[in-house]
Amino acid sequence: MKLILCEKCCDLVTLRKNVDRICECGESGGKYVDDLNAEIWGPCYKIGFANHSFTAAIIAQRLSGDSTEKMVYGLGYVTKGRDFEAFIIPESAKTMKRVDKKVVDNSHSL
Repeated sequence: MKLILCEKCCDLVTLRKNVDRICECGESGGKYVDDLNAEIWGPCYKIGFANHSFTAAIIAQRLSGDSTEKMVYGLGYVTKGRDFEAFIIPESAKTMKRVDKKVVDNSHSL
């Protein structure tokens, strides 16, 4: 799964196939152009979720509910969420191509 994180507004945006998605401030955006490759624009970081790891965490949560594992948070312990692998996609990655900024009409969005 590919996402972008806008450097200006810190909005995290999930990319979709053939649909321009933009961040809250409108400076960054992107879309999948096929099942693997994406185009992005604006001042943003490329974020990746390892699909197998993300799916396994969702399935574990659905089947088993909350983990019994605890973690330190603030001044106490809280239930730890399910881990999955996420990473910064390098600029050299051929599957996320930077393109010139697009003007997107977002007036019909939810």
